[in-house]
Amino acid sequence: MTDTRKLNRSVLIRALILLLILGLSVFIYLYTDYSQYITEDKIRHAIDSVRNLVANFGFWGPVIFIAGAVTAITVNIPTVFIIYFSVIIFGGIAGLLISAVSAYIAISLIYFVARYLGRDFIAWLFKDRLKRLEQRLNERGIKAVMNLRLFFFLLPPLNWALSLSNLRFRDYFLGTVLGSAHQMIINAWLSDTIIDLIEAGKSLNPIQSPKLLLPIGIGTLIFITIRVIDRRKH
Repeated sequence: MTDTRKLNRSVLIRALILLLILGLSVFIYLYTDYSQYITEDKIRHAIDSVRNLVANFGFWGPVIFIAGAVTAITVNIPTVFIIYFSVIIFGGIAGLLISAVSAYIAISLIYFVARYLGRDFIAWLFKDRLKRLEQRLNERGIKAVMNLRLFFFLLPPLNWALSLSNLRFRDYFLGTVLGSAHQMIINAWLSDTIIDLIEAGKSLNPIQSPKLLLPIGIGTLIFITIRVIDRRKH
């Protein structure tokens, strides 16, 4: 670990590279219009064309998708959109598995990139001011990360913030999986239901299509149950 009392050239260069990556990812996030692909007409048009496009790659279709999804999540495109497109292309279960693999590879990549490029600079910049916070974070480890993921899912700023802390990779990764796996399932289920309704020409109004209420209701129930259990343990 670099001496936190000194800022050498190597630490500064790595910090500037990380800042450039974050700036570029924010730019992409702000200037990419995701909403244009979420309308019913766009979905109807996209489903067959995107499925055919990926099918043309054969075995490499899922591999190419995962590579693109990892890149997208790394530059701060929300994971829910990756799940949505994965389900459109590969179907419910396969889409869930492929989007989960993509997401967990991406958060691992973010961890190691942020740790290498920015950790020494953060330690120098804040010195002892982060010591108490990081100590508490490490004391709770997996549980702390799990609770943060429960509330914020795979929110891009949280990915980078946790990666720049002194958390061990094991706690970061396992806490992320435990805190987000059920949300991945619910999002994939909801996406699959929406696609089925659109293909059948049915309404996306939950009152007219009660199927939408089931994944939403179960997701809410799981969230409340986990919070109640956690509070009782304390």
